[in-house]
Amino acid sequence: AEPVECTDTSVHLPAGGGMRTFHFDHVHAGLASQADVFDSLKDQVEGFLEGYNSTVFAYGQTGSGKTYTMGTSADTLQAEGGAGVLPRFLDVVFARVRERCLEWSMRVSFVELHNEELRDLLDDKPVEGGGGGGARHIVLRETAKGAVHIQGMTEEDVKSREEVMRALERGCAIRATGATNMNLHSSRSHALATITLHQLLGEEGDASTAERRRVTSKFSFVDLAGSERVKRTQAEGNRFREGVSINQGLLALGKVISALADKEKGAGAGHVPYRDSKLTRLLRDSLGGNSRTVMIACVSPSDCDLEETMSTLRYAARASQIKNRPVQNVTQDDAAAQIAALQGQVAWLQQQLSRRAGLEHVPGLDSPFTPFAKSRACTPAGGAGAEEE
Repeated sequence: AEPVECTDTSVHLPAGGGMRTFHFDHVHAGLASQADVFDSLKDQVEGFLEGYNSTVFAYGQTGSGKTYTMGTSADTLQAEGGAGVLPRFLDVVFARVRERCLEWSMRVSFVELHNEELRDLLDDKPVEGGGGGGARHIVLRETAKGAVHIQGMTEEDVKSREEVMRALERGCAIRATGATNMNLHSSRSHALATITLHQLLGEEGDASTAERRRVTSKFSFVDLAGSERVKRTQAEGNRFREGVSINQGLLALGKVISALADKEKGAGAGHVPYRDSKLTRLLRDSLGGNSRTVMIACVSPSDCDLEETMSTLRYAARASQIKNRPVQNVTQDDAAAQIAALQGQVAWLQQQLSRRAGLEHVPGLDSPFTPFAKSRACTPAGGAGAEEE
């Protein structure tokens, strides 16, 4: 095959006697370091600290380096120079919250989707018949308004990078992995690690609390199992069934991505098949919802993998057409809201006194509760806010 050519934002592959070009926000060639990859995600981290939900997920064929890049295996969690996205993210976030927050708290969760069964990787107590080293099966629920949540999922309070790492290492130890002809340590499940951060922001020592605000945001790290071709993996028995389940989930994800991309262009019918798979239901907010989302497409430089590489790049190019509309999850501090309410009531009483004295009516002060209502409605958590394309 002809050599693959790369620039900082494009990839050129041989196709049909010519060259096919794909354009992306960032392209990292084979000699790029883990630090280079993380540097291209700095905007995601900043947005997370400002109250925006964020998602990073890795997609590609089996053995292309997804788990290594994300840093969600027991080996890569402790790597130094080769540390992946997740450990580097923790370094930055813990340093920043300690210097900028009046108060903060953090929780971590870690689940996997294995053969369409959702399992809690942080609940490793032995469960009869549970398999997977004792990981407990949990249930995906949907509210009347369409929001998806995981019933019974463990969320651990953490106060340091080390506590997060220990929790994730426990989960990695019981995540479903296995050997195939293409990868000795193949991930046999889709894994989702979520960091939830609550912050109280403002100036310490300021007598006024009007500028204080509470920020809640989630950062999801999605390590998708690799797409497989049975003729190359030579999988049999349980490995074969796992491969079928993995490919079915990725196919459903591809349909959702195509539907959302067509919707943005006005070419689709409007229906997005989120309910076709548990994987797409899990990623509903990340795809077309309230999240800043980045896909890391991992490809192999080998000539024999050219067909899979082309397929992965098509998948990623399609995903890049989706426009999420994240909102900032910020609420005014409770004390500030109470002060605003009291100030509103005082202003209303002053207006009433002025009217009794025959003075001019002050417009906009028709109810003692109006200022309070406005302050509470300005930025509800998870609700309306400043939209971002």
